[in-house]
Amino acid sequence: MSIAVSALAPYASFVVAYSTVAAPDYKLLQRNLKAVLSGLNGQIKISSLATPTYAGITSIYAFHAKEKRPASWSGSNTIEDQLNHLVAYFAYDRFALIYVSDAELKSEVYDALYDGRIKNWQPADERTLVNSYITGSTLRTLWLGGTHRNVTVRPNSKIISGPDLRDAIDPFGDSTFVAGAVRSSKAGVSLKRSGLWFRPSKNWGDCCDVAKAVLDVLVATQASLSTLSSTVHHGLATRVFDFTGVGPAYAVEWEEPDTLKGKHRARKLAGLKDRFEIELGTASVANKDVPILITDTTSGATCSLILQPDFVAGRLVLTFSGSCPKAFAELVATVTSDPELIKVYYETWHTLAHASLSLAIVQDRPFNLEFCDFAPGTAYCVDMEKPPGASVPIANICSVADLSLFKWVFKDGLAQLGLAQPATGQCWLYCDDGSGEIADFIHIELPTAAGIAVPRITLIHVKGANSDKASRKISVGAYEVVTAQAMKNLRRMSSASIIPDLATSIGKHGGMRVWDQPWSAGLVSTAATGTAMLAALRTITADCEYQVIVVQPHVLKSKYQTPSGHATGPAAIQLRSLLFGAQLAAQAVGAKFRVVSDMR
Repeated sequence: MSIAVSALAPYASFVVAYSTVAAPDYKLLQRNLKAVLSGLNGQIKISSLATPTYAGITSIYAFHAKEKRPASWSGSNTIEDQLNHLVAYFAYDRFALIYVSDAELKSEVYDALYDGRIKNWQPADERTLVNSYITGSTLRTLWLGGTHRNVTVRPNSKIISGPDLRDAIDPFGDSTFVAGAVRSSKAGVSLKRSGLWFRPSKNWGDCCDVAKAVLDVLVATQASLSTLSSTVHHGLATRVFDFTGVGPAYAVEWEEPDTLKGKHRARKLAGLKDRFEIELGTASVANKDVPILITDTTSGATCSLILQPDFVAGRLVLTFSGSCPKAFAELVATVTSDPELIKVYYETWHTLAHASLSLAIVQDRPFNLEFCDFAPGTAYCVDMEKPPGASVPIANICSVADLSLFKWVFKDGLAQLGLAQPATGQCWLYCDDGSGEIADFIHIELPTAAGIAVPRITLIHVKGANSDKASRKISVGAYEVVTAQAMKNLRRMSSASIIPDLATSIGKHGGMRVWDQPWSAGLVSTAATGTAMLAALRTITADCEYQVIVVQPHVLKSKYQTPSGHATGPAAIQLRSLLFGAQLAAQAVGAKFRVVSDMR
């Protein structure tokens, strides 16, 4: 089949590559592109095309690729689709715009630039793309990836569109999202995959016109790279390119497969997640490095390694150190070759995610922690959330021996929190611990002549401190998950919403989880106590006060409050920002939000 190149009309969409050497060898680029694509399952046959020269573009090359690909619906049948692809590049100075007509093959080309199979070339610096086609332009669409923890109350990614998004970004609610791609008034820009896209071309000459204009802009921008910022919008998290001031890590987790581009990569990550669990280890490391404990769920074997992120020529590189058994070699090799598979969260509000290091924009907001006594005669274990046991023995909070925070809430915490003691027909405390819980405790108080004027329902969420040491530091991570849980359940806070869940639990447990008497050793309620509490809930109308209390004693008052006021370090500012956001969410549904920590 003869192809008339002049009649080709490819969509003007490119992977942007940058040469690591001052004088690029374009013949080597051609050979490497062919090798990458022809090596895919041996099913791609390549034929070079004759391309005319174009003034201002140093090298142009194109080839036609024929691929036999198994039909997605064929199952075990040997049925193949015959596919035709166009691959081309347009090069000038140290830039090459690589066009690939097929999305899967395009992703493979990017991966080859990243992992070095295309020698002497790498993905373009993100700052070049941002300042060429985003800075100063109208933002029309944003593809955002979360740099926060994987929690149910916030999306891992989202897409927003509008005529001009500059004022649509929430500088508070969107501050933990980083732009993975942007469609501006100038171009579409894939920051995650070093891509630019524009419009359909009318013919080959028209495509060359676009390529020439793009190459000129990129070369001009690259000349001032050292002074450029990667900021897409000041309300979003920004990417940073060195590890100065980063750390220590407080959590590590897998990325979500459905956030990855490319079905093959998503399947590979899903396979790793199914087999291996990862968590933060205990080894002492440099601040930017991450101790990781890996568990092979198929065998129960574990492996402790140290993840060492760094930047090489502006590109994030992950390496592992430590003794690695053969069973974990595939995991190490896969993550090393594709840093987008893993996420690391640092106390400094930095996140390793989306194959980059980003920093959330945090603004210091006022938030007053409350401090309580967790050793009021009984020295409670601030790092013990519940009574220990495989199936949590809730009744043990009424034992003398228990030292958990659950017991503190009932025995000593209610008074310190300003909540009434349980009383027959007047006030109830219910423990809702378990799957799908509304809160760890629900406190229900009816109005009294001398006390509150309207009913009050308080949801109490309890989380053990990350450490019981008096030297422990302020930790944002200690509060992140419990705060997210509290915010998720705001929608279930009304008396009418609570009743069905509590009725089911009381039907299952009887009076084992509800009390209408103050704490006493061995206290046991009857099923009638639960029945009375439900009856009281049914009398409560919309005229009701609600509050949410988070009990998390990780932060010490002595570390948070100084003689001159609140602590001003990064962790303290980040914690206030997190809790202030939760306070706004609670206020939006008419609830008071309180956070309780350790008075020491």
